[in-house]
Amino acid sequence: MVAVGDGQAFDPTTGMPTGWVASGATWWTWSREWLALKWPHWAGHSRRTAVETLVAIAPHMTVINPPKPPDDLGHVLRSEGYLPRNAEHSIPWLERWSVPLGDITPELLERTLTAVSTKADGANMSAPVARRRRNTLNTILRAAVRRGHLDINPMDRTEWRTPTRDASVDVSTVPSFAEVCDVVRVAANRKGIASRYAALFALVGMAGLRPSEGVGLRWNDLNLPDSGWGLARVGGAVTSPGSSLD
Repeated sequence: MVAVGDGQAFDPTTGMPTGWVASGATWWTWSREWLALKWPHWAGHSRRTAVETLVAIAPHMTVINPPKPPDDLGHVLRSEGYLPRNAEHSIPWLERWSVPLGDITPELLERTLTAVSTKADGANMSAPVARRRRNTLNTILRAAVRRGHLDINPMDRTEWRTPTRDASVDVSTVPSFAEVCDVVRVAANRKGIASRYAALFALVGMAGLRPSEGVGLRWNDLNLPDSGWGLARVGGAVTSPGSSLD
């Protein structure tokens, strides 16, 4: 009765509350172990992408009807929980409510995929983001099968499909040339190192470059005449994952 009141599920094999049974790996424990195995072989950008994907997935891979997760769960997962060097870091909510691998069902996966592929305003995320999150789920579960944690991959029985969204651009959200010039002018008039961002904003807003492409440009890549449009030869991009993922 205490277990029922506490919201615990019951183990189908022993008939006892799952909290009384020495169960195997959960999604939380196995996803951390999987990440630690892959971490040394990834560059910084791949590490950051994997962490962000796992942070989005973890709160949904739980037993039925768990209590509301802590408000700072995402921050804790991002800064501590999913960094392999913090392998001993404890997150009580996930340690208690994360679903055992053997209890993962296609229905749970479908609910999770829908949740992590939908924005707060109800719109679908981009297809690449949704596909990446599905692929991560599938990859971790396939690895669990290879390690003997699962007999079969429950992802193989899901009916979920990558959502699509309207790719049209709302022109009201696109800054005009005059507005870009205003932003560049404000940045250029800032004191200290902030003024350096004027050139970056000009490249992004006027030349249509990605920020990472603008950061990667060197002086020799530019052809800047005295009048008219100049030319920027984009040879690559520079991304910075942050020191915490090094």
